[in-house]
Amino acid sequence: MEYFDFSRALEAIPDDHCRQTTFREFMLETIPRENETKGKIVDLGCGTGHFYDYVHSHFNSLEYIGVDIEGSPEARQRTRSDFSFIPYDGVSLPFEDSSVEVIFMNQVLEHIRAPHLLFPEIKRCLVDDGLLIGSVSQLEPYHSYSVMNYTFYGLCSFLDLFGLHVFKLRPGIDSNTLISRTVNKFLLEREADFEQCFFTEESVLNYAIETYFRKKNLRYNK
Repeated sequence: MEYFDFSRALEAIPDDHCRQTTFREFMLETIPRENETKGKIVDLGCGTGHFYDYVHSHFNSLEYIGVDIEGSPEARQRTRSDFSFIPYDGVSLPFEDSSVEVIFMNQVLEHIRAPHLLFPEIKRCLVDDGLLIGSVSQLEPYHSYSVMNYTFYGLCSFLDLFGLHVFKLRPGIDSNTLISRTVNKFLLEREADFEQCFFTEESVLNYAIETYFRKKNLRYNK
């Protein structure tokens, strides 16, 4: 078995900036809006469905469908009924072949117990030029039944096995902040401080990295 070419993973890293990018920003950057893309947008692992309002306001030509395991802690907290919700078993997606334009997974990949079974399903459901958009936190401590973390290389090489090509990677919240968040939550009981700041704004470490590169006028060189 040959290793996935490391340079192919590097090709997915843009050279315009290295600042922290939120999932919402990444969606705006990635989903084409100028052509008013139509079809389905599936929130895989939708939990409470809190992303519905954002999708509806920015991509209202797409039909939002929330999908999650019925018994997940986040899905049990769902109280709203103003969007389509479909439960699934964690593997088989309830859609026909080539019937979904966009699938997104916000902080879900680390919870997938059988990714080798789910990703072929994602590939099956997406149209030929469909988009899979996701975020995952490398080195994040255990939370809500999480089972694994991915390196950027591991993610690219794994998805390639199922014919899913990673064309763009952006940095999210950094691992040091995630570890501090866990300490805050379980020892200091102050998780809200991190929820309000570093998931929607740049963390201190990411800000320092971007500032350094900008002052030195450095760019990522492929």
